Amino acid sequence: MRISVLDPDNRTLSISSDQIKTITDRIEYLLVQTQLFNVITISQRDKILREQRFQSASGCVDAQCAVEIGQLLGAGLMVGGAVSEMGEVLILSAQEFNVSTGEIVAVAEYSTTGGITDLYFTGIQSLVEQITGVSLKNVALPALSGITDSTRAAYLTVNSSTDGASLTIDADTTAYQIPFENLPLPAGFHQLRVFANGYEDIIHQLQMGEGDTLYRTFKLPVKTGQLNLNSVPDGAEVWLDEIFQGLSPLQILVPYGDHDLLIKKEGYRDYSGVLRLWEAVNYKLVKLHPAVYPVTIRTIPVTARSKLYISRKYIGRINENGRVVELSPGTYDIRISSKDYEEINGVIVIEEAGQNTFTYSLKERTDTALGGKDRENPPEFKLGGGVSLGYPAIVNYQIKLQYDFFRIEYSAGFANKLTGGLDLSQIVEHPGDGISGSQWQFGIGTHKASINFVFGRTNMYTRDPEGSGRLPYWAYKGLTLRKQSSMLYYEVGWLWGDGEIYKREYFYAAVGFGFSVGF
Repeated sequence: MRISVLDPDNRTLSISSDQIKTITDRIEYLLVQTQLFNVITISQRDKILREQRFQSASGCVDAQCAVEIGQLLGAGLMVGGAVSEMGEVLILSAQEFNVSTGEIVAVAEYSTTGGITDLYFTGIQSLVEQITGVSLKNVALPALSGITDSTRAAYLTVNSSTDGASLTIDADTTAYQIPFENLPLPAGFHQLRVFANGYEDIIHQLQMGEGDTLYRTFKLPVKTGQLNLNSVPDGAEVWLDEIFQGLSPLQILVPYGDHDLLIKKEGYRDYSGVLRLWEAVNYKLVKLHPAVYPVTIRTIPVTARSKLYISRKYIGRINENGRVVELSPGTYDIRISSKDYEEINGVIVIEEAGQNTFTYSLKERTDTALGGKDRENPPEFKLGGGVSLGYPAIVNYQIKLQYDFFRIEYSAGFANKLTGGLDLSQIVEHPGDGISGSQWQFGIGTHKASINFVFGRTNMYTRDPEGSGRLPYWAYKGLTLRKQSSMLYYEVGWLWGDGEIYKREYFYAAVGFGFSVGF
């Protein structure tokens, strides 16, 4: 009768997944010892399930699941179970299922406070005896380290074509590095486990008679994981270790380890990288980027230093050697502007092959006025506003009007308490420190920098309940220099006042935020 063992469902916090695998190995070994069954090994079981694309055998404890796996394996009986804990008590339970009928034909349970060691050596044996009805008291696991001259009845020599392979014997945790020669063992039945990183385990049973010398050579099957690979866009060629695998999306079995991955699709950049597979199921999503090609834009004359715009995005100036940009195949709007030449608007088509070099002859402006600008495009009015922080003003709100190089601005806000001059308590009984003011600016310059003439007046608000709420405070005029950077501006200058109440001169500084619209 063919029988297979499922990994017990681990319902504990104290037992690792590796220990669960060891429990499965021990159950399998003892079932072989009963000589009642043809045992399907764990590695054979897992290989068949992967080929059938069964997701996992772990945690399969009910009859329906066990029967389904048993049918895939071609087994007549299946053994499943669980390891659980309650306080310091470990509980190992098992059920034997008839694959043909789905019935539970045997159940078993063992509990212990002796920990994993007692569960392994005593509990598993008790479990197998309960399921099979066969006494295993006379089946002892060999203590390899305790072999004496009287028990040294057989010798084992093992080789492997897999580098780095190791071997354990029965329940002994000692790992023997392969190859080795003439390892002394007691006569009888032994179970070998051959393993290596990245390879499937091999479970091998052998019977050794007194005086036997056995030779074994093992070739471990490479452990594989399922690779689910997708690309955006799909339909890309997938190459693994320089071998073509197919078009994405792709689902293949790949040996564990590192692999060179190459993904190619016409019109897109190649993707290359290292693919690391160490899981039973692996997912990989690759986003491909459109291929780009160098494009050269030139102008005649080469000294024009024109500005280049592609698809309404500013690229930079075109120098004497031209301007090189990288573009994907397609059609693009292009604009070239220069101070002394007429503007060029056109379309360029980029192809995968070809020179992709475009040369434009600039036409010099012949009918210009007002700083070299076309009369057909006269200077425009710009209306804007903003807010600033500075000294002597704390906060200013402004509105401005600009025409070509000329600007007018009106601002109002709250000033700092001006220092110097007379004590205001000589004028009002309850002087305050709330100061407001307004200011005009007349400037000349560009949108980046300007020189401004300013004049204005501040007023002080008092706290005198019987006096005036606002008094003439300080009249001034001055000169400032403003530097504009994007929507921020910086301004410094000097102000002169009448000096009747406060000092005559003040340093002026402000930093502000402003915007403008043209019409």
